[in-house]
Amino acid sequence: MLQPLIKLLPITAASCARAQLHPSQFAHVMLTILYVTVAWALLFLSPVPFCFSVPLIALLLYEYRKLFNSISSKHSELIIPFDGDVIYNQQTHRYCYSPIVTPWVMLVVLMKGKGGRLTVVIWCDSCTPEQFKNLARVIHSR
Repeated sequence: MLQPLIKLLPITAASCARAQLHPSQFAHVMLTILYVTVAWALLFLSPVPFCFSVPLIALLLYEYRKLFNSISSKHSELIIPFDGDVIYNQQTHRYCYSPIVTPWVMLVVLMKGKGGRLTVVIWCDSCTPEQFKNLARVIHSR
């Protein structure tokens, strides 16, 4: 009799959220658009002379390649329980906070070691939609 009403309640019975993270195509596209826009603005809109713009664009390209390669090589596992420590890449970290939780991206800040911080950016296409929703649900409940 109460079964249909119970299904409507926003309660989860899971003890943790687990996600297999892989590289995000959305992050690659957004990163490329950002860096191309900055390079275009530096060349055509800024009052910086062209002879100074070229080394700045070379530095920008170097940083872009470094960031692009770091995004491409991220295959990891994230386990966030309702209480206790977070497991990221088979290492235990203390959950600190999540300043950004949107339908497209989540930012999770973890404490590691003695005062060290680890920031995990989870894009909507980094895992399955169910895993992304479970992560958001667990993060909102903490």
